Amino acid sequence: MAEQTGRRLIQAGGLTTEELKNAIVKSSSENKSLIESVLADDRVSEEGLADSLAAYARFPRVNLATATIDPEAVKLLPQELVRKYICIPIRVEGRYILLAMANPTDYRALQEIEFNAGKPLKVLVCTRTEILDAIGKYYEPEDALRAFTDNLADAQDLQFVSDLKEADLNIGDVQSQAEMAPVVKVVNLMIQDGISQRGTDIHVEPTLNDVQVRVRVDGVLRPMMQLPKWLSNPVSSRLKILARLDIAEHRIPQDGRIKVQHESRSFDLRVSTLPTLFGEKVVLRILSSGMDLPTLEGINLDPGDKQLLLRSISQPQGLILVTGPTGSGKSTTLYACLGYRKSPEVNIITVEDPIEYQMAGINQVQVNVKAGLTFASALRSILRQDPDVVLIGEMRDLETT
Repeated sequence: MAEQTGRRLIQAGGLTTEELKNAIVKSSSENKSLIESVLADDRVSEEGLADSLAAYARFPRVNLATATIDPEAVKLLPQELVRKYICIPIRVEGRYILLAMANPTDYRALQEIEFNAGKPLKVLVCTRTEILDAIGKYYEPEDALRAFTDNLADAQDLQFVSDLKEADLNIGDVQSQAEMAPVVKVVNLMIQDGISQRGTDIHVEPTLNDVQVRVRVDGVLRPMMQLPKWLSNPVSSRLKILARLDIAEHRIPQDGRIKVQHESRSFDLRVSTLPTLFGEKVVLRILSSGMDLPTLEGINLDPGDKQLLLRSISQPQGLILVTGPTGSGKSTTLYACLGYRKSPEVNIITVEDPIEYQMAGINQVQVNVKAGLTFASALRSILRQDPDVVLIGEMRDLETT
């Protein structure tokens, strides 16, 4: 059986003859499958092997991170069988079961799976790691999550401020996974650590084999934690529930907000999701309503640059354009300028999305695209309000520009 599989791997382009001989010897001595032994060789990648097997067997290739697995389809095969042959049902299409499999050349396995399911198969090829992650997620998710989070400390003094009702969250099996105690623990700890480190953004990024969580502090992204791949969907679903987003939608970007309180301070988390090759990336922008307002003295400008900026913002008319990458201090600099110009004699109006700092003595407008309040429409109205200073948070379109 191993020799037949080996010949197919050579024909598929996944192995050389010498690599195959070494893999067969290793699989026999260590009592492993030939696929496991092949992947133990660093020269053979999982992605490359899966591509080669798909091309040889003429089955479609699938990425489970972007596929929607039906929990009802998973129930059609027992855990012992899917672990034995490294496969998982994705969904039922008519009279067929769509099956993701690591080794589609194992025809004896296909016959046994089809017999157990009682339905014919449509086979898709996937990497071994992705399938094992999916098995852990769908066959024993709660145990796997608890095992991972047992050694994590609980988030302290973190509260979510929400007007959600339970009826609003009736979204079935995906919700139940997202609201497991371990998932809640991971999300709470992630947010608390991001706030405690004075981060501006938290990035939750699924990769092929895991989920990387990074936090941006002082403009630089730093590693925060590494999560198992099977936590990707539960964590993103938990964040989407808190932000009142559609957790059944994985194909398009979504934006929402979460309000939290930590150590008697309020924070607004702006949530953005983005479909990527290996799953949904989620970014949380951390905005504090209780943060001290920035000043020109406190933003550490070069003395020459500071004098130039002071002359510019003291002019009776003109335009100052502030640009730069995320976390570079654009908003902080603009608010420091507003604080310098603020006085009872000056009419200051801002248009922002979102309002990052609440400043007494100025008029701040929050963009509401759904209601028709955009940067452009707000600017047109502001010009009829006799403004002295106008701050436009973003120039997203030609009309605003």
